[in-house]
Amino acid sequence: GSLIGSRDCRYLIGQYKGDPKHKDVVDRLQAALDKNVQCTMFLVTKEGQLDPYSFGGALTADRTTSGDVVVVGAELSSLSTAVQAAEKGLHVVVLYSGPLGGMSADTGGNLRYFDVQGSTSHPLGQQKIWHDGLGVKAWVSIPPDTDSRLQAFLTRNYAGRIELVQTKSYDSLWVVKSGEAIQQINTAEGVAVRAPWFVDGDPESRVAEKAGVPFILETPH
Repeated sequence: GSLIGSRDCRYLIGQYKGDPKHKDVVDRLQAALDKNVQCTMFLVTKEGQLDPYSFGGALTADRTTSGDVVVVGAELSSLSTAVQAAEKGLHVVVLYSGPLGGMSADTGGNLRYFDVQGSTSHPLGQQKIWHDGLGVKAWVSIPPDTDSRLQAFLTRNYAGRIELVQTKSYDSLWVVKSGEAIQQINTAEGVAVRAPWFVDGDPESRVAEKAGVPFILETPH
């Protein structure tokens, strides 16, 4: 009944590979990863098997939306990136799951991005999201109605420049590549999102993992 992420599987394989006592576990973990490419979350059954969780394999799309850049995720930092790109004249598609504002919409989890820092990677986008979008002046204040405020702000100020595409889960997404590049991302809702450039702003970087971007696992979880 427990859930285990694909990266945790890879970490455990790296830790126990070559240890005869854990060969069965390593084989089961590797078999689950090999059988379910792009699956990022598994449910552990009472028999010790790993079943895909919130993932149905390859997805097809019945409609396509395109932009100059796709930003995956709707954390405050991701939305600041989208605003910054839109201010430079790009058409941005934001592919996201959950409320606009991400964790900050309910727990304040990424408040650290907006605390009193002397420098930031995109100050214009940050200022517009924070002051103009949320209507607050204190860097440490997040209103409870973050999602609705940001919906109204983006519709009012970025209609035709920032397009919102919501999906039920990042885990269910299917990444389609052309050579080494991402060509499009298909959602469980039947939407294909396309652009020459993709920015993975999801804190778990699940799209990057699905696309096969190499990463190093130094610690569990």
